[in-house]
Amino acid sequence: MRKMHRKGALTCTVLMLSLLSASAYALEDKGHDRDGLGKKGVDALVQGNIAEADKQFYDDYQDHPGNPLAQFNMADSLRQHGQVEQADMLYRQAAAGGKGYIPDHLLEAHDSTTTVRDVACRHLAEDRQADPNCPSLRAELTAPPPPVPPEQPPPPMVAEAAPAPAPAPAPVIVRNFMVFFDFDKSDITPEARNVIAAAVDTAKKNGAARITVTGHTDTVGSHHYNQALSERRAAAVKNQMVQLGMNATDIMTVGRSFDDPLIPTGPGVREPENRRAVIDLGTPKVAGNF
Repeated sequence: MRKMHRKGALTCTVLMLSLLSASAYALEDKGHDRDGLGKKGVDALVQGNIAEADKQFYDDYQDHPGNPLAQFNMADSLRQHGQVEQADMLYRQAAAGGKGYIPDHLLEAHDSTTTVRDVACRHLAEDRQADPNCPSLRAELTAPPPPVPPEQPPPPMVAEAAPAPAPAPAPVIVRNFMVFFDFDKSDITPEARNVIAAAVDTAKKNGAARITVTGHTDTVGSHHYNQALSERRAAAVKNQMVQLGMNATDIMTVGRSFDDPLIPTGPGVREPENRRAVIDLGTPKVAGNF
């Protein structure tokens, strides 16, 4: 998986159906030291303001990209907009770092012992995604399927009018793009150049605000060295975007060293999936900005 979708059209039916039962949990949470993370987004959902909740969860994730609860809330927001693949990537990160994290504010059925890993693994199970941080899910996915009941004879045919064709679903606009690098390099490869061109094309066609390029590394070498390498990777992607017509002032770069791996590993591991930069186009601007 090398692309991470940003939020599309509002399709939060599941969240709206759960507001009444989940609001009680939001008011009575206990456990983790109170840091207030997620409260504004949960409050907005309880009030039925989906757009504000999306904004709050997005802002929390931008301000605390390595926080398991911020990752989980951002994943929930993406998932409720139909962007399951990108949500699962964040659920994996939340499961990796959320083992001992009991959230203050969570719009999910839980008690005072539920951790962020518990709820992240629950959603990965719903999406049939195995993860090393969810051992019970791994067992579930490898269990044999239930027996198939014997086939029943078909009911008698009854002539019916043909149903009207279902409307075509609205296209999902990709808001996140992932660029990968060779070991210990910040050079833009031909494959990376194609991904960056697609990101620029999307930004120009659909608009973008608060564009962020975040660089990452694998775990080979010191944190200090990899911090500089991750910043060079983010800067290289930004420079390529500027060459393709983007405004440099519209793009912020961030280096994360090996603090936020896509694939968790031990130290000194050459993991290609972790040698990356993520282009986040943010929320759409008004048409005509480019």
